Amino acid sequence: MIQRTPVKFVLFSLLLAWMLIQPEAAMAHNSSFGYSNVTLTATGMRYELLLLPDEIQPILSLDHDQDGTVTIEEANQKESELLAFVARWMSVKAENSELPPKFASMEMTERGVGLQMIKLNLNYEFGKTVNEVVIKYDILVTTASPEHRNFANIISIDGSTKEFVFDKDHQILKLGMNPSRGWIFDVWAYISFGMEHLFTGYDHLLFLLGLVIVRLKWREYLKIVTAFTVGHSITLALAATGMVSIPGSIIEPLIALSIVFVAAENLLRKQHKWRWLITAFFGLIHGFGFAGVLEGRFTGHIALPLFSFNLGIEIGQLIVLAVLLPIIHTIGLTRWRTQTLYALSGMIGLFGIYWFIERVV
Repeated sequence: MIQRTPVKFVLFSLLLAWMLIQPEAAMAHNSSFGYSNVTLTATGMRYELLLLPDEIQPILSLDHDQDGTVTIEEANQKESELLAFVARWMSVKAENSELPPKFASMEMTERGVGLQMIKLNLNYEFGKTVNEVVIKYDILVTTASPEHRNFANIISIDGSTKEFVFDKDHQILKLGMNPSRGWIFDVWAYISFGMEHLFTGYDHLLFLLGLVIVRLKWREYLKIVTAFTVGHSITLALAATGMVSIPGSIIEPLIALSIVFVAAENLLRKQHKWRWLITAFFGLIHGFGFAGVLEGRFTGHIALPLFSFNLGIEIGQLIVLAVLLPIIHTIGLTRWRTQTLYALSGMIGLFGIYWFIERVV
């Protein structure tokens, strides 16, 4: 009698295939982002705007010699166009009056580890006493990348700070000039960003799949998930706050190797008693990968945004596992569980090898 393939197994295979046909996305996560450092005074506002040259290049053709790298000299040649671009897509109003940006300087600066960005130093003068400043940010969001985010740090006139994330759903920021109004951090923005960072990190997802694809007791799954969470939370905090810095050129290949290791262990070992310990070690490495987009961006209060981003990762991880574990458990009850384990582990290992070679070369 021929046993039919369960519908859940088919759906699981389709999900895995969708993940695996996009190898280039494994390093990308959300690669469209910028930073803002805003300082309010009684008479005006200083605005430091940092953007990735690669995102501006297709719009303004900054790379004059076509060598794949934008230099400060090339950016200076497009100074007027850059300012016009910013003025068009970012507006600042005080008491409903539009404030024109006054250019102070432009430089190429490093953010995080080896991340070169164009920094525009702009000044906005109030000309009178104001109670509220409104910033509308639409740079790249409408024109090029709907997933673009700009991480803003705002310093009030009393020295207190606020963190805010500009994105397609949060393009307007209202700043009260009265310090007594306080500062409210947009927690959900970082939670959703953490979730998205996990969902678009196909290497992290494949690592998780490789960990849980073997049939284990539920308490073993709990130990594995806990170990991974503790591991990546530690290094995420260390890297995002700048206490420890390891270049992505080292971390990304190691993440790929962690995938290869877990896949090989699935193929070669029958017992996985100490998998939680191995997971904790690799979690430390993956934490640096999670922190890549946050590294070097904190200049104000860091505890709440860092906690919220990490919480988003954990929520995303639980959602993924809530989908995968019942399917894996069901497959584990069938007579082709061993063949399925070997086939999927082999595919996971092959993509880990591919990503390792791609990231090293």
